[in-house]
Amino acid sequence: ANEDRYLVLPERGIFLVADGVGGRRAGQIASQTVVDVFTEAFASLPVSPIMPLVEGAIERCNKRIYSSSMEAAELSGMATTIALVAVDGDQAIIGHVGDSRVYRFDGQSLTCETEDHSEVHEAVREGLLSADQAALHPRRNVINRALGVEPEVEADYKTSPIEGRTG
Repeated sequence: ANEDRYLVLPERGIFLVADGVGGRRAGQIASQTVVDVFTEAFASLPVSPIMPLVEGAIERCNKRIYSSSMEAAELSGMATTIALVAVDGDQAIIGHVGDSRVYRFDGQSLTCETEDHSEVHEAVREGLLSADQAALHPRRNVINRALGVEPEVEADYKTSPIEGRTG
């Protein structure tokens, strides 16, 4: 079953993918919650800076998913990843939780702008595994951060200039 959802609102400057965590119940509901919360948050044109709007939306997503999973047995354990780009003038805000990635295309090549929140990627960062070992590791798809798993979540954010764009 496809548990992925996406939101593309170019007029609002928000682009995101939410990937319901496989192996858990109701991943499609968790990922749809992300789309619903961000649609509400970006219903009107955001004012600059939009970082607080993005941070608040991610916090609301996590709280709604977590609360729903605590209140209904059929939703117990639901979770999702998120990867997003929010345009703020000539800057892109990149945010993510989990192992969904954001890439930058410069016209010739792709550059990954995010680092997976996974056990295996953490081992690579710490020098315990090589990239080649990680690619074949049996736990390479086990994430250690997702929306809805805990009452609070830590998202990673970064800003990046949008080349060739003004205002």
